[in-house]
Amino acid sequence: MIKVAPALRDYNESELVSLIKQGLARVDGDSIVPTISGRANLRANTHEGGILAATISTGNSGGASGDAYDTISIGAGNTFIFDGTNVKGKLGAKFTSGGTTTGYISWTALGAITTDVWFRTYFAVSAIPTISTWFDMLRPIVSGGGRSGGDVGVRTDGTLRWGSGSSGTEVVAIRSTTVIAPNTIYRLEWRVDPHATLGEIEWWLYDEPGAPIGDHVETKSAGSLVNSGNIDGFRMGNGATAANISGLSAWFDNVAISTDGQIGPGLPEQTRGVGAAVDGGGIGSQWFNVDNAEVEDTLVANSLVQAQDQSRFLKCIDFGFTIPTDATINGIEVRIKKAADAEDVIVDNGVNLLSPGPVGEEGDFATAWPWDVLTNIIYGGPSSLWGDTWTPAEINASTFGVQVGALSTDPLIENQPWIDYVEMTVYYTENGGPPPSTIIPLRSRSVVRR
Repeated sequence: MIKVAPALRDYNESELVSLIKQGLARVDGDSIVPTISGRANLRANTHEGGILAATISTGNSGGASGDAYDTISIGAGNTFIFDGTNVKGKLGAKFTSGGTTTGYISWTALGAITTDVWFRTYFAVSAIPTISTWFDMLRPIVSGGGRSGGDVGVRTDGTLRWGSGSSGTEVVAIRSTTVIAPNTIYRLEWRVDPHATLGEIEWWLYDEPGAPIGDHVETKSAGSLVNSGNIDGFRMGNGATAANISGLSAWFDNVAISTDGQIGPGLPEQTRGVGAAVDGGGIGSQWFNVDNAEVEDTLVANSLVQAQDQSRFLKCIDFGFTIPTDATINGIEVRIKKAADAEDVIVDNGVNLLSPGPVGEEGDFATAWPWDVLTNIIYGGPSSLWGDTWTPAEINASTFGVQVGALSTDPLIENQPWIDYVEMTVYYTENGGPPPSTIIPLRSRSVVRR
């Protein structure tokens, strides 16, 4: 019988599989126990154990999320919450600046390390800072709390910079040529040698968050730097207080620290947007402006659904996946950005994968679509196969996709479901390895999924 560590007992089988895939849990003999992601032998946190919209604290940041943050200073006017947008998993850490004080969450007392330290985080920003300052997001810290020389910030031109800065003076060791796009998830990994006179910084930026080590979009390094002499902690948030970053947000997720080497991603994954959206025909109200569902820009595909009737299915295909041919498919996640023109009247009428016909089904048939505000709703997940098995050839085919239908519960008038964009993420194991779910015969508890 498989035993589950106390910190993981609130998780069902599929959720435990997801934690194992992310490297946050592992099978140890006959037990499933918390662990640290990949090569992150010092600290790691996925934020998956948090509560949506709750303020992050030392008390609620550990457990199923990983290593709790031990020092938190949010600062007047700032917020630091668990959030579900612009993150890699279900939840991440979102910092929003009030523009007058610094704010951060951090790990401390790592042991005043004098050798190489590697860092990894998935991050996004809501906007590029303006005027003459930078958004100082990530900071290795030294014993006593000072700077290490390996700070990471977003500059006013949208590039990243590694270095340090205080009192309005910025010291740049390296700058990226890549311009960061707002509200886009990146994976960033970097190495800091904290030597006091011959320090080094090396970094790797990934615009495909699940890309393997080596598939970075950009890498650079700099040597002979005057660094701190040691690294004793790591801080996320904002180290600048200028008014021009007031209201600017940054998201951090799947954060990890290692002294063993570059950490890399969790389980390999590919995310692709819909290539072609078409009205599915058949019974129900037609979908109009279907091309609008192919671009995430607030222009929507819509249907005019009669009172207590249904729409046709909007079929979304041609995602352009390139999963390796010897891979094992572990899970499929669908993100649908949608809304309705009235409150509490439009619900799901089925969400199916297509291969090329409908396979499996997800959907929340009781909860209404968001009213008026386009909102991301997630179906499936890293360990959800939608009741079927999949081959890379099926996933890579242009006919693979997803269809979504809507149902009106209004007894009197017609209503409109809106779909702005559809995106899919496929999680897989390379080289034909078995998915972790094959080794965990646990009884699941019920989970409400949207």
